[in-house]
Amino acid sequence: MFLHSCRCGYVLRPNCMFDDNFDPYDRSTLQDVEPLTLTVQIIAARHLMKTSKGIVSPFIEVEFVGAEYDCYHFKTSTKEDNGLNPVWKESFRWTVYNPDLAIIRFVVKYEDMFGDPNFLAQAAYPITCLRTGYRSISLKNEFSEELELSCLLVHIDIQKHSQEVINHNSNPPSESLTNDQQRVGDETDVLSIQTNHELLCREAPESQEMPHRCLQSIPD
Repeated sequence: MFLHSCRCGYVLRPNCMFDDNFDPYDRSTLQDVEPLTLTVQIIAARHLMKTSKGIVSPFIEVEFVGAEYDCYHFKTSTKEDNGLNPVWKESFRWTVYNPDLAIIRFVVKYEDMFGDPNFLAQAAYPITCLRTGYRSISLKNEFSEELELSCLLVHIDIQKHSQEVINHNSNPPSESLTNDQQRVGDETDVLSIQTNHELLCREAPESQEMPHRCLQSIPD
């Protein structure tokens, strides 16, 4: 929470909490709050070591903590016996409707010989502190003490929800334009067929009169 102010001072309440009608359990009470759509790709990690000896089989859990309607949980696959440089390249997308109250948490766990999950490392950041691009996340232990050389490589893409809706709705007009062009082309084909039909109808009587003219020109 205090990452906004470089871990010093105090943090003000979000503006939405000053609204008398605000209800943290009702999304419809949000006023002047821009939702964010996050696409997070878990790429790889390095130096994932446990306190005891042995090789770990790590997996990553990502969770959004905030308002009830913003909570989300994602889990990657398990990489067997690779704590040095495991690679996942797994991604997910989620829309956060109240970013001021949301926190994203990366939890690294490993499976023991019985298949039970065990805590290994973690990192947490406010949603409003995230930026688009590739990020190397320093991992910490259960006491929030930084683990030397342990980090997680991710790619984050952040878009405003309204912008994503606009981008999503920008494709149908082009499709309708294509349909209009096809409709115009069909009408043009119909007109050309009608014109050809009229020409054939005009030429037909003339072709029928040709034998009579030829017979009349032959002398008796």
